[in-house]
Amino acid sequence: MSKLDLESKDIVNYVRLGYVVSCAYCSIGYYWLYSIISSKNEQQAEFILSPAREGQAEKKTTKHEYDMGQLAEMFQSYAFGLVMMGVLHIQLGENRLLFFQAVYNPFLTIENPLFRIHLMGESDAHGDLIRPWKPPSFFGGGSGAQAIADKAAAPAEQALPEAQAGAGGGGGGDANSTETAGDEKKEK
Repeated sequence: MSKLDLESKDIVNYVRLGYVVSCAYCSIGYYWLYSIISSKNEQQAEFILSPAREGQAEKKTTKHEYDMGQLAEMFQSYAFGLVMMGVLHIQLGENRLLFFQAVYNPFLTIENPLFRIHLMGESDAHGDLIRPWKPPSFFGGGSGAQAIADKAAAPAEQALPEAQAGAGGGGGGDANSTETAGDEKKEK
């Protein structure tokens, strides 16, 4: 990224072109998803969206209704990103985010469970494609990334008390010897 001169008008125009192509790819993908989900119309498979709570009945939905709702949410998120990117680029002259979004948007679209099920033909009967899907984390990753972070933090947490005990023991000896030296000075 440091070798890419985003101040040059030619390069900025290429980045803009890349962003437009990326947006066209994503828009075609969303339209294609919409047409496939509409044509399947899977009304027979019903599942529980949320279990019953106090004073509320459990929510049931079909795969078709759930997928159409998820597609609407996905498109709203995409449209909001387009508007924000337009404001950041046109009003504030931000070029780096335009470059990153040109690369990031297609990957975000491909990683979506709807895309994986309906366009890539993956089975929704197992793994992370079983409905209802967990909402994506704001910081990315998910339960897998959280599990890795927890595993990495566990040894560090275990090492911390040991390090404090070692430092406290050595520091305690030093502190005691200082106090002893101070006490000796007071006695003289």
